[in-house]
Amino acid sequence: MQGIRLIGYVLMLSATPALSANIYKTGTEGHALFENVGDVLPRDASIVYLVKEDRTRFLKQIDGEAFLNAGLSTKTVDYLLTRISKSLTAESGVRAYTVSGKNIPGNGDRQKITAIVVTDSRWIEDRATMFHEALHAKNAYVNGTSAYQTALMPAWDKAKSLTPRQFMGLFDEAVVAGQQVAYTYNENRTAGIEMIEKYASYGHNGRVSIGFRTARNMLKKCGKKGACPTETVAMIKTIVGDQELLNDLLLDIDEIMVASKKMGVIVADE
Repeated sequence: MQGIRLIGYVLMLSATPALSANIYKTGTEGHALFENVGDVLPRDASIVYLVKEDRTRFLKQIDGEAFLNAGLSTKTVDYLLTRISKSLTAESGVRAYTVSGKNIPGNGDRQKITAIVVTDSRWIEDRATMFHEALHAKNAYVNGTSAYQTALMPAWDKAKSLTPRQFMGLFDEAVVAGQQVAYTYNENRTAGIEMIEKYASYGHNGRVSIGFRTARNMLKKCGKKGACPTETVAMIKTIVGDQELLNDLLLDIDEIMVASKKMGVIVADE
């Protein structure tokens, strides 16, 4: 309810022209965060930033007219606040995560509204983390389309003992890993490449969402300009079309699930 009261106050007092899906007032922290990643998102996609221990930090920065023009409402914010996980914390090793889906008020077939929840305010300044999560928002936008589902189906057919939610969450981590490498070499967008290199250096899989084999394969496959696409469906097709990469990815997912269950926190379920 605090989020609703605050948004109502913002909508009454803030009404500057909205030129894009950036819902934050010019000159604010939220506006700058979105500007850093807005060019990789669909034109009508919006991100609601939330900090676990300071939930109103970014809500106070919202531009009322832009908020409404983007198709958001107080119901959107209220729903997103309820989706802040108690289990996903900085202490558990999670820096940030996205909340997406058709259940978000304002979303439809195109999931244009996504929340990025930061578990600790120090990660707001981590460009790699914020770029990584923005790519999840990019991918969520086409998640419900027939092109996405058709491209993903060959991988889903090979998945073992996973719920659709678990599979799609973990598979999208691999898609984002490939996109991060592709953006580095195609467009010199280097934010996040160190993340993939770090995962590739591991010799085993823990609860982290990107497997070491997948990271190594993405660096190898996408490590040249034009070698891999940055668009979501095209990247899925790239993964599915490489049987060695796909098999390694599925093995990574199985091992990540085992490690997650041992630790008692399955990120994909949250």
